[in-house]
Amino acid sequence: MAKLLTTALQNKEEGIPVITDNQTIKDYLTSWLDTVQYQVKSSTWRRYGNFVKVHIIPALGKMALAKLTPQQVQVLYTKSLNKGLSTTTVHHIHRMLHRSLEDALRLGRIHRNVTEMVKPPRRRHHEMSILSSEQARALLAIVAGERFEAVYVLALSTGMREGELFALEWKDIDWKGATLQVRASVQEKGSQFIIAEPKTTYSRRRIGLTSMALDALQRHRERIEQEKVMLGAAWETE
Repeated sequence: MAKLLTTALQNKEEGIPVITDNQTIKDYLTSWLDTVQYQVKSSTWRRYGNFVKVHIIPALGKMALAKLTPQQVQVLYTKSLNKGLSTTTVHHIHRMLHRSLEDALRLGRIHRNVTEMVKPPRRRHHEMSILSSEQARALLAIVAGERFEAVYVLALSTGMREGELFALEWKDIDWKGATLQVRASVQEKGSQFIIAEPKTTYSRRRIGLTSMALDALQRHRERIEQEKVMLGAAWETE
């Protein structure tokens, strides 16, 4: 006890903050999530929230932040893998936890970042699962005639990303050349969705269109024109 008191007094004289055991990991991470909400992408922030609420708090939430040990973090990773999480997901948890503890260290809530002493699992790469020809045909048969049939046809025939599909405009379609130009992507920013330019040169590309895709786009265009006529002036306010 005397040794601890001496260390505490020495730290105080040197300007090192005195760390107490009052704040739990749950309390800290809940507050930290609010702090980083506008520092990262909305999708990243939601993923952080899921990691904290579903995986970290149930396992470590009641523990004191200042008393967290490398072994406890290592056990968290092992149990997460045993529950069926992929090595990639556990890597993401590790990176998030490392970032949050770096902030805690900077704020003087802890004296060390214990994740620096923990090794996340080696990543295992799995082949991407894609639809077979039969499955693709079955899907297209189900959506035939649906309002957004063209979206499914383009997704299957071009491999475009979701954001790229939803950012398409009619001016991007070259009907005679049977191609389309990827110029933008719908992205989430805070609580809103915006249309932004692609981040890389590769993303700005021209893609060939199959006759099935052209037919689906043409039907979609005709449907839109019919709706414009039906709604009249109300179309502009939709």
